[in-house]
Amino acid sequence: MATVIYYDVLNLPVTLWEIFEYLISPIKIIPKEELKNIDIGGIVRALDGEMLRKFVGEKNGFYFLRGREWICGSRIERQKIAEKKWNKTLRIVKWFQLAPFLKSICANGSLARGFMDEDSDLDVFVITNGGRIWTARFILSLLTAIMGVKRFRRALNVRNKICFNHFITNRSLTMPFRDICTACTYSRLEFIYGDKNTIKNFYADNMWINDYLLNFQGQNKMNQRTVDLSSLAVIGVAVEWLLKGKMGDMFENLFRKIQLRRIKNNLPAEINGRIVVNDGQLEFHDNYPDQNIIDKYNKKLMDFGFDDLVAESNIGKGIILE
Repeated sequence: MATVIYYDVLNLPVTLWEIFEYLISPIKIIPKEELKNIDIGGIVRALDGEMLRKFVGEKNGFYFLRGREWICGSRIERQKIAEKKWNKTLRIVKWFQLAPFLKSICANGSLARGFMDEDSDLDVFVITNGGRIWTARFILSLLTAIMGVKRFRRALNVRNKICFNHFITNRSLTMPFRDICTACTYSRLEFIYGDKNTIKNFYADNMWINDYLLNFQGQNKMNQRTVDLSSLAVIGVAVEWLLKGKMGDMFENLFRKIQLRRIKNNLPAEINGRIVVNDGQLEFHDNYPDQNIIDKYNKKLMDFGFDDLVAESNIGKGIILE
């Protein structure tokens, strides 16, 4: 029930498999030793049971809160839009092979969920080599600006623009902010390009996700829509070779100073989310919806009498410069 409610807040009906894979852990109301007995058959029986049937409807394989059947048609239409945007994303990310120090590129946000509007931008989650996060971000920003596909912060038209809202390094894979929203966000990352072992290591370092999503197995995630290595990568490898060692350290420090100055000069007067800036993580979510999502999720849980499942928030709201 909690899983259906959470995605209802996002106007997203869910399939049976999605309920199973992203099942919000009922550890607050079910003893830990009994959780291992929850399988997909048990979920089917619960959805068909008298208790949930009065709250949850089903249409064309989608489950939703009763009275909200219209979101099924919306999901289908927005999936079609997402498919087109995935094709655009793959064509753009192909050129990222020109950039050095990239370990993994993943789809994030609505792109990863496959549920988008025509005006949606293209969120990507970037993992770089440790000690080269500023270099990788600078070159990716320059590359996408030249291509005309970079989202700028104050731009009015963001349709099909690449939004670099989160960079981390392979030395800082463990995510510090942990709640139901961040667990759902990170669980939905879709690998596009780079070293698949890096994203597996990411999930290995963030096993806390299973404290929120009982059945999630990130290390086994597969995405068929990826960018294959091409001759473009030769340039990225060459640049990486040139920028290793002391010369690379010099440019990393230079790019850090340039970008830090720009970041500090463009900090928002008000923030409804978080901005994290350090040598291991660069996150720019100054207008984060997570608190609003959690508030709506908790209200719906209480409206349906599931007060014991109310979620806590740990969005780390504010500006964190280290």
